[in-house]
Amino acid sequence: MERQAARLAAAGVDGIVLGALDPRGALDLAMMRPWAEAALAVNQRLEITVHRAIDASRDPIGELARLLEFPAHRVLSSGGRRTVGQGMATIKAMVQAAGSRIEIMCGGGLQATDIESVRRLGVAAVHSSAKTRYADTIEVSEQQVRQLRCTLDELEN
Repeated sequence: MERQAARLAAAGVDGIVLGALDPRGALDLAMMRPWAEAALAVNQRLEITVHRAIDASRDPIGELARLLEFPAHRVLSSGGRRTVGQGMATIKAMVQAAGSRIEIMCGGGLQATDIESVRRLGVAAVHSSAKTRYADTIEVSEQQVRQLRCTLDELEN
């Protein structure tokens, strides 16, 4: 992972996404730190995002507090729930706990109808795969992408 992080940084990516849990259900910062440091040693401006491992942790808000001492720029989270819509209360608490130190990016079952609500919570960014089930596969839904784009555009104006 350290070599991959350094290679990606050397290849010119803007950021990397990482995360891991220990057997107790806490973010494994001791494991994650060398990955982040390897990338940052190549490019100090590289942005580090902690992925939804935080949602699988026993205490997403407590883990966010621990991340304040980690070189993370943002955290991707659904508020510890399956979808952003279900995790709004935790997302609000995460935004408050992060203050201006770490950006909270909502993702995980994000719907266009969630965007205005998460913006009111102070969420700085959103992420969506816009996936839909089709037969036995998962595909990107063009309709969801259009809805998300329209919602974002409307909020910008």
